[in-house]
Amino acid sequence: MSSKPPPGLCYVIYVSSDVIVLSGANWRWRAWLRAGGLPVSWWSGGVPYTQQGEDDLSDFVPKMIALARLGVQFAEDYKQGWAPADIMRDLQERGLLPVSFVAVSWGGPGDRRQVRHDPPAT
Repeated sequence: MSSKPPPGLCYVIYVSSDVIVLSGANWRWRAWLRAGGLPVSWWSGGVPYTQQGEDDLSDFVPKMIALARLGVQFAEDYKQGWAPADIMRDLQERGLLPVSFVAVSWGGPGDRRQVRHDPPAT
């Protein structure tokens, strides 16, 4: 496995109750994520996770951490009540996400913005 992610943008577009949905996960990205230990599923469009209850994050958080470490970005989306970047910021504030992540948003055609969010200092 190389030390740099594949070319192109891969980002979390949505988080459902059992799948972290990705956009831009072409075959190179899927191979990169699988090599990083994530069970990327082409049919679900992302990384499945399990929950035993509403507050159970034991499978979800490690997968979000792995995605951030592997270079996947997290969408800002005002149309979603709880966008992937919002989820990541919440996990950081709660002390559950000890890594940095990159949020991605668009201001118009060809205007992509990327902002790095570091965890709060402890």
